[in-house]
Amino acid sequence: MASQCGDGEITADEESPSVVSHHAEAKKEVPWTPQPPFEILNKYASHVKRFRHGRIIRPAPETTAGRSPHQELSADSILELAKMRLLQHTSQRCGDSDSFKYDPHLSSESNKDVELTSCLLNAAEKFANQQFDCAEKLLRRCILLSSHADSPVERVVKFFAEAIHERVDIERGKIDLHKNIFHLEDTLFDYQPAILALEQKLPSAQVTQFTAIQAVLDGVGTARKIHLIDFGIKTGLHWSIMMQGLANRENYPLELLKITAVGTSKDRLDETGRRLSSFAESMNLPFLYKTVVSETKGLKKDSFEFDPDEVVAVYSGLCLWSQLAWPNQLREFLQFVKNLSPCVIVVNEIEASTNTSVFIDRFHGALPFTIATFDCLDTCLKGDTIYRKIVEDVFFRDMIRNIITAEDEERTFRHAKISFWKELFAEFEIVGTELSDSTLYQARLLVKGNAAWDSCTLDMNGNYMLIQSIVTGAKFSDDRSCQRSEERREVMDGSDRTAVTETWLKKHRLLYVGATRHPFLLGIRDGSVDFASFKRWLGQDYIFVRAFVPFIASLLLKAWKESDDDSDVDVILGGMAALNDEIAWFKKEASKWGVALNSVVPQQTNLDYCRFLESLTSPDVDYTLAITAFWVIEAVYQESFAHCLEDGSKTPEELKETCQRWGNDGFGQYCRALQNIANRRLEKASDDVLAKAEVNLLKVLEHEVEFWNMSHGV
Repeated sequence: MASQCGDGEITADEESPSVVSHHAEAKKEVPWTPQPPFEILNKYASHVKRFRHGRIIRPAPETTAGRSPHQELSADSILELAKMRLLQHTSQRCGDSDSFKYDPHLSSESNKDVELTSCLLNAAEKFANQQFDCAEKLLRRCILLSSHADSPVERVVKFFAEAIHERVDIERGKIDLHKNIFHLEDTLFDYQPAILALEQKLPSAQVTQFTAIQAVLDGVGTARKIHLIDFGIKTGLHWSIMMQGLANRENYPLELLKITAVGTSKDRLDETGRRLSSFAESMNLPFLYKTVVSETKGLKKDSFEFDPDEVVAVYSGLCLWSQLAWPNQLREFLQFVKNLSPCVIVVNEIEASTNTSVFIDRFHGALPFTIATFDCLDTCLKGDTIYRKIVEDVFFRDMIRNIITAEDEERTFRHAKISFWKELFAEFEIVGTELSDSTLYQARLLVKGNAAWDSCTLDMNGNYMLIQSIVTGAKFSDDRSCQRSEERREVMDGSDRTAVTETWLKKHRLLYVGATRHPFLLGIRDGSVDFASFKRWLGQDYIFVRAFVPFIASLLLKAWKESDDDSDVDVILGGMAALNDEIAWFKKEASKWGVALNSVVPQQTNLDYCRFLESLTSPDVDYTLAITAFWVIEAVYQESFAHCLEDGSKTPEELKETCQRWGNDGFGQYCRALQNIANRRLEKASDDVLAKAEVNLLKVLEHEVEFWNMSHGV
């Protein structure tokens, strides 16, 4: 088989891949109950902790001034500070360590990490400029100071210093550049316990797997015959979660789930097949497991068994990066995947910039990614030190060595930025599909369900989800403010101008979906809501509305003093006038539902939200910040309850008045008027006010989600 791809013709190996299969028949039909898609996570992922209060808000940048004495810094913060220190000492003599000034605000460990990282950065620059003697002296110091490898930064510095030192020897002809063969699949098989620990405890593994499951379920819809093709299946345990979700479809019972696993290790694929087949049998799920033992470049369509009645879905988990060294082969593979005519293709890749021939560029691309990963491993595998050491010593040491010492096709460890993948997929007319609300909500639920993942954020780049491990301490570069200024120029310049608030809602769509499509609200929409939950919401929201009155009063005063448009006062005054009617409505509804408002005790979630409102009443809080928060609070309710009135909803008659109160068109127009005020103010705001306003938007969305959780009984 041959195909024309890009700049050359690729001819596949003539030898056909071997095929083996396992088949598990359904024993009997069992009654199934309908299950909302995102319930898969709640009901079946037993290793995921319960949803509880957490934060996924990126912290605002700080400086070293004002920090508490002897502060411990995160690994990312250490890297940023080390870059600043290096810039301050660019004139120092090679290897002159005496010029390093310790920061009295930092702990001795953090000072040491900053010194080590600065030394490594300096050594890399010296090597790139072919100042090998200078680089070697700095590298020896790095290796000596990181010998104990106590912190994640020390371990990263040690691995990179060893690799660059080896590269220096190669350039001097002391050792030959030899190909380092690393069989990834075999290594995965040899260290399965460590891989299982990663899959269960790392946010990137958990979130991508569960999001992939939901995306596949959304893609196949109500199909009765599903054929899932998995390139790089690893343990395959994540598909057992999907099996349980499929087993509970009542209206469209599954006739067959077929999984075809593609890989090079027959033993590993067979073991995965036995595990999944046994699980399917225990679930009475009609299941067929097949394997195609082949490299991706040797794939042929006739190696797969297709049924004309089945729907095909493709999952590529950390598979494409291994083909970046061979662009034509990668393009041939993507063309092969497209020719399978799948209903959905789910791709999971690491975003880092190491796919370049320029040494210093890929060094700077690999270092922050590795530091963030080691920091995450140190946190999430705190109780599994042996597994952490295996992952770092076996996988990452080799990856770093390959990135630093190898060139051309021997440099196989490569990763690219999302812009590269978008352009590549576009060549084959493969475009990103918008993730469903349930998929986005599930991803966010998973991150918030684990306190150890507080440094993990979920962002959207178009229709692509980004899962990032971020700094948990201070940041010291101006990158964030520069990015914010660039974003602001993109928003405000040009004829196709996008409002600041719309940009933020797209950027934080995951959180916005959680606030406006919460299971409590979806239960109202589909008629399955527990009326006890509704009564809990009614009593708690009455308390909140009473706390809302002084907030709007303070906002009205801010508008009168600070607004550049007199109509702002009229808009806000209209909202304030409606509060008296709203409080009367709560009292009437409480009487109808038998809720004694005078005996309702505010829950902690409600108290936290009210305290946030109170903080915005301070005279020191800018009008722009307060009006932005006010708009978000009102907009969430409007969109949430309007969704319960849309065509196809099954909202109970008893709750339609509630939904109409906030979901009506008049209230929608009022919210748009507030949004226009917020946009006008934000367009003129300083970068500092913009940053604070965005954080307030995130805080409001967080409080709204927690309020729904409280009402829902979570």
